[in-house]
Amino acid sequence: MKKIREFLNKWLGWIVIVPTIYLIIAGESEMWLVLLLCLLKMPPFDWVGRYEAWLGKKMKIEQRSEKISKWRSKQSRPVKIILTILGIILLILWALYMPECELC
Repeated sequence: MKKIREFLNKWLGWIVIVPTIYLIIAGESEMWLVLLLCLLKMPPFDWVGRYEAWLGKKMKIEQRSEKISKWRSKQSRPVKIILTILGIILLILWALYMPECELC
């Protein structure tokens, strides 16, 4: 089972992309969508996963979350309650005044 999983992680994208490119050349215009989806999410390419990993490194999410959690653990109970209330109010205001969809 492990060998099959490793094989699929290494070659699945190529197995799908090669026939897709052939069909695009043959005239199937909808296959561009399949090609795009393969490049975005299939294992050897996985542009979305690579972008998320790069963004995580750039923004240093883990370090910031540790810093915030340490700061929150030092706060007293009334301050935590006030921060929670302010967060809820901000979410409500954001939902009320968020611009609506142009198509809706």
